[in-house]
Amino acid sequence: MLTIGSAISLGESTSKISNQYETIYVGGFSTITANALTGSPNVMATTDKKQISYVINKIRCSRQGGRVIFAMELKDTNSTSIVKMGKLLVITNNSFERKEVINPNAPMTSNEALEELKRAKSKLDLGLITEEEFNKIRKKLAKLIK
Repeated sequence: MLTIGSAISLGESTSKISNQYETIYVGGFSTITANALTGSPNVMATTDKKQISYVINKIRCSRQGGRVIFAMELKDTNSTSIVKMGKLLVITNNSFERKEVINPNAPMTSNEALEELKRAKSKLDLGLITEEEFNKIRKKLAKLIK
């Protein structure tokens, strides 16, 4: 579960033609809202933001055009001030689905567990882990595989 203060990292951009994220905006909620009201385009975050550590600063949920928008404001943990432009990012619910934002506490999916089990089997076959170590891994991961 993600709460205020949870750490988050940025993944790869899903854009095929630029180094900009498609679901991550530069600025805070007030900046994004002001841009929407004035018709100004929002500034999309670029992948150079990937190297920065972030924590969740605020969480908001709103309804726009009949759909629910879930957004989080991320604070750059390397910054002493969150006022400077570019030190805050706003992400949407699509950010997690597209893996542009990574939740380090997210439970492993069935496919991820299967891939991890295959890696463990390869390690066993190569003699890098023991049968006992493999069985512990298999027991843990089997619960997640559907």
